[in-house]
Amino acid sequence: MGTDSDKKFPYPKSVFFIIGNEFCERFSYYGMRVVLSFYLAKYLGYNESEATVIFHVFVSLCYFLSLPGAIIADSFLGKFKTILYLSIVYAIGNVVLSLGAIEDLKLPQRLFTMVGLLFIGIGTGGIKPCVSAFGGDQFLLPQQAKQFASFFSIFYFSINAGSLLSTTITPVFRKDISCSKDGSCYPLAFGVPAILMIVSLIIFIIGRPTYRMKPPEGNIIVKVSSCIKYALSNKGKSGVVKKHWLDNAEDKFDPVLIEDIKSVLKVLVLFIPFPIFWALYDQQGSTWTFQANRMNGWLPFYTIKPDQFQLINALLILAFIPLFDRIIYPKLAQYNLLVKPLQRLTTGGILAGVAFLVSALLEFKLETTYPVLPKIGESNLNFINTLPCNINITLEGYIDRIPKLILLNENYIYKTIQSKDYTVQIELLSDDNSFPCKSFHEGFHKTDLIQRINLVAKSTEANSVLVVFNKITKRIDIVEPKRPDWLEKAEGDSGLRIVYDHNAMNARWTNVSVILRSKDHSMPPLQFRIMRANNIDDASSERNTTKPGKYEVTLMYYLNLNTEDSNEIPLSEIELLAGGNYILSLAKNQSNIDNSSGHVYPLTLGIHTITEPNSIHMIWLLPQYIIITVGEVMFSITGLEFSYSQAPQSMKAVLTSAWLLTVGFGNVIVVILHTAHFFEKVSYNLLLFAGLMFVDMLIFACMAYAYKTKEVGIQNVKEDFQNDIIGDKSGSKEIHTVGHPNDGLQEEEIF
Repeated sequence: MGTDSDKKFPYPKSVFFIIGNEFCERFSYYGMRVVLSFYLAKYLGYNESEATVIFHVFVSLCYFLSLPGAIIADSFLGKFKTILYLSIVYAIGNVVLSLGAIEDLKLPQRLFTMVGLLFIGIGTGGIKPCVSAFGGDQFLLPQQAKQFASFFSIFYFSINAGSLLSTTITPVFRKDISCSKDGSCYPLAFGVPAILMIVSLIIFIIGRPTYRMKPPEGNIIVKVSSCIKYALSNKGKSGVVKKHWLDNAEDKFDPVLIEDIKSVLKVLVLFIPFPIFWALYDQQGSTWTFQANRMNGWLPFYTIKPDQFQLINALLILAFIPLFDRIIYPKLAQYNLLVKPLQRLTTGGILAGVAFLVSALLEFKLETTYPVLPKIGESNLNFINTLPCNINITLEGYIDRIPKLILLNENYIYKTIQSKDYTVQIELLSDDNSFPCKSFHEGFHKTDLIQRINLVAKSTEANSVLVVFNKITKRIDIVEPKRPDWLEKAEGDSGLRIVYDHNAMNARWTNVSVILRSKDHSMPPLQFRIMRANNIDDASSERNTTKPGKYEVTLMYYLNLNTEDSNEIPLSEIELLAGGNYILSLAKNQSNIDNSSGHVYPLTLGIHTITEPNSIHMIWLLPQYIIITVGEVMFSITGLEFSYSQAPQSMKAVLTSAWLLTVGFGNVIVVILHTAHFFEKVSYNLLLFAGLMFVDMLIFACMAYAYKTKEVGIQNVKEDFQNDIIGDKSGSKEIHTVGHPNDGLQEEEIF
């Protein structure tokens, strides 16, 4: 049965438009943000450091612009018009970003991306402090207090539902649907969030006739700023030394306001170390996502995409908040541990540093699997032995003159050597007494067993070189494919291309392709074209990516250009692993027999790893995510609860804005440190952030030790906080300004 109040004041229909608007907006924001780092790095060609900088500039913009958004809403336009106008800007930004990702439009993609992100930052930042507050305006208090409380529960659910759903789905649009040359579909990954933002705007407009709209009443932040500015400018003019510098404003401003500002400034001093925490925390969307990209996400039933792993924090925070509130904190209190807010804050910050230490240790392990990319003036040379005997390779002009033994169908890679002209000495060995090698070796004159051949190592390139038998000159020779090797890891997939000796191909063959068929038939056949219409191209195919797994490899060819009947020769079975880059080499089978099956094959197939596969599973990311989420519970939630307990009721909006600004400044710190390029290795940068966090918390602990707190009943604080804070999946908080007065204040040591 409803109460009299419920019957007299029915549940406002307007809030459902606001909730629908919030769901779509959060889907749009997090759906775009979750794939943004990869879009910048993989699609637009920025390196990881540059992509990280752009990502955090964008995030900081979103938080910095929340302050002017609140001022505009409270002082000029009102909440409805502010949300409406900025949502239009927001939607335009999404559309611009989506259009810029469409290759066929041939738009300046980087320019469109930056303009789109600017508009999105203005839109989402400006409406951030307005939507939940506008929802609160729809209720009459205290008559609708129960309905008011239920609204924020539903509002909280809509935020998390939108963000969790988009973080799960958008990476699928990005990766599993192909609409671009690189096999991705960023236009769809950005287009769906853009559509949701437009839907959000439409829902908000449709609800206009039902809204209760309050006129602008002025913004407390403007009043506080004006008071502080006036006090500073008036300091010393009267010739009387005031007890507190803010007292210089008492001739113009309300004494109650001045006392409230004094109180809140004491709390804001403690906010100074907070940005470092957010500098670490927000790198889940950049540094940690790039780290996940170099790991193996394969599961028996699904392959986890690197950007999807950010879901872990969202799921853990929902589980940890009640766990800590109801179980862990009460248990620790029995031993007088972490009972005071600033103790929890300090511990939370330290745990964030520990999470980055764990991430650095993982990165050290991952570095052993990373490809060695040649820089300017450097080159990689990958020698592949297609002969039936073992060979020795000596690179004359290279500092290491020790011959490198390359077994039959194996390879050896000279990594990051100086790019210049070399002479390679190839020696055919007779240490293999098998029939193919013995017979092949005996066919050479003694003077032809060693060949010296000139080749060029090209700057910044990795190139494969086939060691072959030239049937025309009857000597050992090399084949140099024109296309360089691709070393960058293929995210969750395997990279593959074919190199071949054209002399091994039958002169009657035309339109030759290598076909890969999945043994479990989980995907369509993959075709690599290597020769077309009898014209020899560059002795290699294009690089392609495919799912990890086992494949049957066949050679398909035509004997006549005018026929549709193809012929196939089975070659071998191969297994490709996630993250690995492979070269398949095709050469003349000198024995015409494949020893593994006994079948007669004219060609021999070799598989060579040029980039090690992702051997470390993403499951090893869990420890750092668990630790930083525990740190978030202790730092973020405790920090806001503590701040609300210490400041006057009238100053809560000031604290809200200051808290959001600490998030913005935290992202600025990431931008500064990544731009400075103190370290080239990611692992060292992770250690740098961990060290900063520890030093930062040491400073904060000293500040907290000297701080005197105002103690209030914990239940009052929690009710006030929970009515004022709507948490989203990132740990950053959406805040409105309705609450209960604090009373029963007394001073107590807090640390």
